Amino acid sequence: MENIKKKSLLKFKPLHYCKGFFVFLLFFLPLFTHAQFFDSIETSLTYKPTLDLKFESRNSFFANEWAIIRGIRIGANYNETFKVGLGYSWLGKEIKHTISVNGKNTPADYFFHYGTGYAEYTFYNVRPFSMTIFASVGGGRSWDRYIDDTGQRQTANSSFVFVYEPYMTGMVDVLKYFKVGGGMGFRIALSGNEFSNKRLSTLIYVFKLQVEISKILDDTVRK
Repeated sequence: MENIKKKSLLKFKPLHYCKGFFVFLLFFLPLFTHAQFFDSIETSLTYKPTLDLKFESRNSFFANEWAIIRGIRIGANYNETFKVGLGYSWLGKEIKHTISVNGKNTPADYFFHYGTGYAEYTFYNVRPFSMTIFASVGGGRSWDRYIDDTGQRQTANSSFVFVYEPYMTGMVDVLKYFKVGGGMGFRIALSGNEFSNKRLSTLIYVFKLQVEISKILDDTVRK
């Protein structure tokens, strides 16, 4: 197995993250400072929960490169106001870049999969429009895959990645079971993979397509 050259871990960039927290405070803090925010969540928790099951395709920037992140999530939906549960996401398409293998620059594909716990609060919901705050935290794994000199596929730089991702989105119903929308937030990633640190930790602009699987089930299987 060829020796893979690795660089140091967890380069922290305070100014970069301060920009992200500024965006978070700018958009979200006015909501948190109102008692109505907490009262609304508390009231929603008195309702009997229904299933929150969704498939998502989030088109966002992977640093300065366009990327598709696909995922599925399942949880509890309290009165269409507060949702909480678990999710699993992955890069819809690998990111091509270059790694060092035995001192030689080698083309490689970057992969990233991760699981999260999530919470979602809808503070405006007048059909067909809705406004939502979404936050998830969790972890997963990133790795590189390349072809060595013998033509064999090899894996390198496999590492755990911690991910924290809050953002605000506006959505519009386009069909009964489909929503599209966009939003803005930030992503913090900490990893032993330097490429993950550089590319995943960034301000993000999100464009979403959401399939309401739970509503499809309600109207078909559960009737």
